[in-house]
Amino acid sequence: MGKSPGSRVLFLACVALALLVVLPVTVSASYSLWVYRSEADISGVTVTPDGSAVLVCGDRIHVLNPDGSVRWKKWFGDHISTSADGTTVICTFGSQIYRYSGDGTLCWDIALDAKPRGVVVTPDGSRTIVGDTLGTVSVIDETGEITREYVTDTRTEILDVAISGDGNTIGVISTAGTWCFSKYGSLRWRKDERMEGDGGQCLALSHNGGKIVAGCEDMLRFLDNRGKVVWKYDCARRITAVAISGNGEYVTAATQGNMLLFFTADGTLQWDFDLGKSSPGGEYTGPGIRDLNPDRTEDGWVQDIAMSEDGEWILTGSTNKLVRLFCRDGTLVRSERADNPVTSIALTEDGSFGIAGTNSQVIALIREPDPEPISPPVPPDVASPVIPVVPAPRPEDPDMITQPVAVEPPVPLQEEDILRNYLSEPGAAHDILRMFPALMNSPFR
Repeated sequence: MGKSPGSRVLFLACVALALLVVLPVTVSASYSLWVYRSEADISGVTVTPDGSAVLVCGDRIHVLNPDGSVRWKKWFGDHISTSADGTTVICTFGSQIYRYSGDGTLCWDIALDAKPRGVVVTPDGSRTIVGDTLGTVSVIDETGEITREYVTDTRTEILDVAISGDGNTIGVISTAGTWCFSKYGSLRWRKDERMEGDGGQCLALSHNGGKIVAGCEDMLRFLDNRGKVVWKYDCARRITAVAISGNGEYVTAATQGNMLLFFTADGTLQWDFDLGKSSPGGEYTGPGIRDLNPDRTEDGWVQDIAMSEDGEWILTGSTNKLVRLFCRDGTLVRSERADNPVTSIALTEDGSFGIAGTNSQVIALIREPDPEPISPPVPPDVASPVIPVVPAPRPEDPDMITQPVAVEPPVPLQEEDILRNYLSEPGAAHDILRMFPALMNSPFR
């Protein structure tokens, strides 16, 4: 017997619902953009952890508000870094180090013996750490005094300086080796090139500094807080950028082979993504969504990476002018084209605000918050229903109600009455006579 049209519709609806449950859900979010075009060359960008300020260095120093408007400008800046709240801004120009307050007031400037290659500031602004072209690591306090200097290798310039999110651990790398310091400049451990290829070109630290990822030519290394190599991975081509989540659970690396690789903290490769030419039809060869720029034909390797604190979001900037935002499962969530190759990237801790810089513009990618759930409409005021009042039955006539009868309490019996009653029972006298011999022999008699 055939099914009715209604039952077939119900069956198809159940199948569609089951497919929605089984199939993976695509990441969906809305984004807004703004672009800031500079009148001078840009060499780098960064952002405060909460996105309250955007910093741009180059032939001009720009500090921007979250909406892209200019807060203040100054001259010159090769490298730039900031405290967590944006009240301390450090930049370099030539061998000079400049410190500005949050409103752009110059606090001090000092000169080093060599040109800095990297600069970081502790979250509280109390220390500035600089690595230079002569292999020297300098620690500068908030008054501008150099409190400590450490020479890693005078023959080799430092290629990268990184700081942990809590500001207590500093990592430095060059082709001569890898070093780890406290924020005061005390050496914690070192791995020099003589220990089989421990030098490299880029590194990143987890929030507490207990986990470090380093790009050493084409070898990706994952180190613990004592400098021990926990695992390593051969990326086949030179590594151009690395990042680690603040919780230390995820690692990403990019190579000159146009590949982006994503690992868990135990060294397991979760996915890789080909950042090069688009395939026919505009589809990426990786696990992402449709390419938003399917006409591109040039290869493009990543020059900088940033990752959110929880590892959920990864922002990349590449030589083929593309800014890409990935989520942790490897899905390409957003792709934007810049005017020139993207040289620097920054991302807030929660991953909701990303910055990309070329030599002439800054692009901001902002994830809009999810809309508030719509509450069901409130019904109009309705008067409370009237409950009919049923009159209670009339009470009975009190004269007709039976009155309780008082019962006299029993009179307690006297001792003689108790004995008389006992003796009146059959056999009681015989029991008493049997007790006399025992009483006659009693010692108490």
